[in-house]
Amino acid sequence: MKSIFPDRKALFVILAAATITVMAGSIISPVISLMEGNLQGADVNNVRFIITTHALFIAIFSPIFGSLIDKIGAKKPFVFGLILYGLAGASGLFITDITTMIISRAFLGVGVAAIANPLVVLILNAFKAEECSKIMGWQASAASLGGIIWPLLGGALGMMAWNLPFGIYLAGVPIGFLAWLTIPDTANKKAVTTEDTDNASVLQIIKKKPVILAVYSLGLWMMVLLYTNVTFIPQLLAGTFGISNSLVISAFLVAGGIAAAVSAFNYKRTKSKFTYNAIAIIGLTLWTVGFVLLSQAVSIIIIIVAFVLFGVGQGMVMPTLNLWVGDLTNTCARGRMISILTTFLFVGQFLPPIIFNPIFSALSFAGVFLVTGIICGVMAALFFINLKRNGKRR
Repeated sequence: MKSIFPDRKALFVILAAATITVMAGSIISPVISLMEGNLQGADVNNVRFIITTHALFIAIFSPIFGSLIDKIGAKKPFVFGLILYGLAGASGLFITDITTMIISRAFLGVGVAAIANPLVVLILNAFKAEECSKIMGWQASAASLGGIIWPLLGGALGMMAWNLPFGIYLAGVPIGFLAWLTIPDTANKKAVTTEDTDNASVLQIIKKKPVILAVYSLGLWMMVLLYTNVTFIPQLLAGTFGISNSLVISAFLVAGGIAAAVSAFNYKRTKSKFTYNAIAIIGLTLWTVGFVLLSQAVSIIIIIVAFVLFGVGQGMVMPTLNLWVGDLTNTCARGRMISILTTFLFVGQFLPPIIFNPIFSALSFAGVFLVTGIICGVMAALFFINLKRNGKRR
């Protein structure tokens, strides 16, 4: 199938955008402890919402942008989102109180919602079969590389001033202009077919293919895990090991990012050997081991190993989620169905403080990570049961 991309410039823009979406929170994670002493009204608990609030608004606005994509195409929402992302994120450079900061993060979330959905839909519609697996792996790898580059840069800037990492968000503005110049506008170029009318209702799609709910749930939980790492590990390092240097903390996040990038880059090979269901089991098993290890984190090495295990699983699962939903959905409904996946992903980013703050208060870091590992193990068992029931089907 001929790609909708006339050349590789548009693909480069999409991969660049991928680096700044999933990692929107971890860019400033290395300075989370510094915010407690520099933002008026911030404390050890509410400061975590600076990293997670944007995710709630991504979840709210994703279905809106999903419907918009199915009606007018992906380009205009994509460009709008990139520019809003840059401006809203960079406003943190000038904010001095936690309330205003959290409001700015809400606008950042709207921007990410407008980026994340078109990004995946463009890839799903442009490529087929093995080529799509390869490009989706590249997209996940690019997101993971963002988890290496941006936290490192954020940590380095945080050593000079706590608010400088917010300037990184400005990268969204030039990427937005490049997207306007390079990505073709495919809106209204395709007539609605009989196949399309069968997929007009999201509820009908889910009713016909209920496994999609399991895919959404897996995506939600993966993001709960990612942002449990992002929000709790810096405080664990500072409180238990006395590590508060923002650049050093960012190095721990980089370990997981490198593992995820390598794993995702090789996703085409992984998919050629395993079904989607089997990949989900492998990822969940890796996470089970990693978080149980974290619950017994008596050394820095254990924390690094846990990050690597999580990263390998993330690099396998993230492209699987997008491709699995894409395979279960016809073209004209992909904007909506991918937007629901995006909603689940970013609800997952918002949930860690809500889920784990009470557990942290009662059982400290060990309890948070042990409960997380147990839930991963239960989910792996459920996907294994589904695999046995359905054999080698996707």
